[in-house]
Amino acid sequence: MSTGLDAQQKIFAANPDDRRAFEALEEHFFLEGDWDALCALYRARLAAPTVASDVDRQAPLLLRLGQLLEERVLDLDAAVETYWSLARLDPTHRPALRQLRGIHERRQQWDLVLQIAELEGATPMPPYERAGFESELGRTWLRQLGDREEARRAFERALECDESFPPALEGLAEIHREAGRFEDAAATLRRLAERLRGPERAPVWIALGGLCMGPLEDRERARACFEAALVDDPFQSPAVEWALLLATEREDWEAVSELLESRFDLASGARHRAAIAVEASQIQLNHLGSRPAARAWLERARELAPDEPSVLLATADIERAEGDEAALLRALDALMALPGEKAPRGALVEAATLHAHQGRIAQALTAVRRAANRPGGHDEQVLRLHARLLRESDAKRELAEVLETLTALDGAPVAIRAADLRELAALQEQDLTDAETAVSTWRRAFDLEPDEPKALAALERIHRKQEDWSALRALLETALDASDETRRSGLAARLGQLLLEQGDDVEAARAHFESALALDATNTTALAGLRRVAERCDDAELLLEVCEREAEDCDDADRMAELARAAIPRLRERGDLEGAHAWTVRWTRLAPG
Repeated sequence: MSTGLDAQQKIFAANPDDRRAFEALEEHFFLEGDWDALCALYRARLAAPTVASDVDRQAPLLLRLGQLLEERVLDLDAAVETYWSLARLDPTHRPALRQLRGIHERRQQWDLVLQIAELEGATPMPPYERAGFESELGRTWLRQLGDREEARRAFERALECDESFPPALEGLAEIHREAGRFEDAAATLRRLAERLRGPERAPVWIALGGLCMGPLEDRERARACFEAALVDDPFQSPAVEWALLLATEREDWEAVSELLESRFDLASGARHRAAIAVEASQIQLNHLGSRPAARAWLERARELAPDEPSVLLATADIERAEGDEAALLRALDALMALPGEKAPRGALVEAATLHAHQGRIAQALTAVRRAANRPGGHDEQVLRLHARLLRESDAKRELAEVLETLTALDGAPVAIRAADLRELAALQEQDLTDAETAVSTWRRAFDLEPDEPKALAALERIHRKQEDWSALRALLETALDASDETRRSGLAARLGQLLLEQGDDVEAARAHFESALALDATNTTALAGLRRVAERCDDAELLLEVCEREAEDCDDADRMAELARAAIPRLRERGDLEGAHAWTVRWTRLAPG
C-alpha cells in the first residue's frame, strides 16, 4: 500500500492534472483523516494548468477545500478566504455564500452577514429556496438586530414565494406578538396551523393557546388549542401543563386526573414522578371521592420514593379518610422517623394527639415538643396540648414554662388567659417555691379578672401573711368594684371586717356591713361585724337591731345565748322589761333540756 501511495504521489507531483492520481490520493487521505495532506492535495490540484484555467473545475474544489478547512481543520479564517475566492470566481455560487454567511453568523458579525445575504439574495433561486433564504434573513433582522420592520419585509417576501411558508409565518407571528398586535399574531398562527400536520403542528397550537390565555383572554379557545396540541403530539409537556391549569380552574377533576396521568408518563426522575402520583392521589381522594384510586396512585408513589415526606403525608390522608387510627399513626410515626425535621408541624401535633388518646404520654410529649420547637411553634393549639400532656406526666417545671408562653400570647380571651395565670401562679408558689414570682403572677391574674375568687383568695392570704393591710384593703376594694351581685355581699362584709380589725375607720366598716346586709340579710359576717361596730361605739340601738336580725334565723343555742347576753342587759337598762323577757324566752327555747 505504501509503495502504491508513493507511486501515486510521484505521479501527481509530476502532473497535477492527472485525475486518477488525484482521486486515489483524495480517497486515501479522506479515509485516513489526514486533513492537512488533503488540503495540500486540493491546493495542488487547483494550481494544475487545466484546473486553474477552468472556473467550472475550480468551483467544486474550492468549495470542498473551504468545507474541509471549516469543518475538519477548524481554520475559519482560511475557510473564509477560500469561500471568498470561490465567490469572486462565481458571484452566483450560493453554496459558497451560504457557507460564508454561516461562519459570520457564528462569529456574530452581523454587518458581514447582511452584506453576504445581499449578494446571495441577488442570485437566482427557485421559489421554495427563496422563501427559506428570506425567512433566515428575517430571523437575523428580528432576533439579532432587533429591526422588526426589516424582518417583516423579509418574511413578507418569503410569503410572496410561498404564501404559507412555515418559518416565515412563525417569524411574522413573533413580530405581531412583540408589537402587541395579538389578534394579528393569532391569525398568523392559525394560518401556520392550517399548513402543518402532526407533531410539527403541536408547538403552534401551544403558542396560540398561550396568546388566548394571556392578552386575548379567551380561555375556551385556549383550551381547544391545548387539546388540539395533545391530539397532534401527546408528549407535549407545555400543552399538558396548560390544559391541567384550565381543567383545575373549572374544577373538571376527571380531566385533571387524566392529564395527571399524562404528566406522570412524561416526567422523569423518581421524586418528580412520585410528587405527581401524590397529587393525583389527592385529586382522587378529595375531589373524586375514590379511595381505591387514591390508594392505587399512592402505591405508585411508594414504589418511586417510599421515604418522601409527601408520600407519607398522602398515606396519612388516606388512612384518616378510612378512619383507621392505627394505620394513620403508623404513617405519622414513619414521617417523624425520617432524618432531619421533615415532618410538618401539623403532622407532629396530630401524632401527639393520637398517642395521647391511646395513653402513650411519653410518645405524645416527644411529638409535641418537636412541634413546639418549629418556627411558629408558639401556636395556642400546640401549647395547650403540650400543657395537657405535661399535667398528665406531672412535669411541673416544664408545664410552668409552657404556661408562661401561653400567657404571653396575644389575642387569647381574658378568661382563658387569667385561668392560665392562676395555674401558673399556683405552680410557682406550691411546686417551684418561687413565692416572689408567684405573687406577681397572682396579681396579673387578679388584674384580668378581679372578681374571680381563687386569685383573690391567694392574694388575700399573702397580704395577711405579710401584714400588708393597705394592699389588702386596695385588693378587696378592687374586687368589690368588679364583682356582681352574687359575690358583692360577701366581699363587702370582708372589707368591713378588715377595716374594723386593722383600722380605725369604723364608719366605713359600718357602711360596708350595711351594704352587705342590704344585698343579703342573712350574711353572718356582716351581722357579726355590725354588732362589733355597735359594741365599739356603745350604740345600744344598733346593737339591739343587729341582735334582732341575727336572732331571726338563729337555731344554734350557743349563738342565741351570746345574742341574749348582749341584748337583755341593754333592754333592762332602758326599762324594756317586756323585751328582755322575750329574749329570755328565745334563749330558753333553744337551751338544751
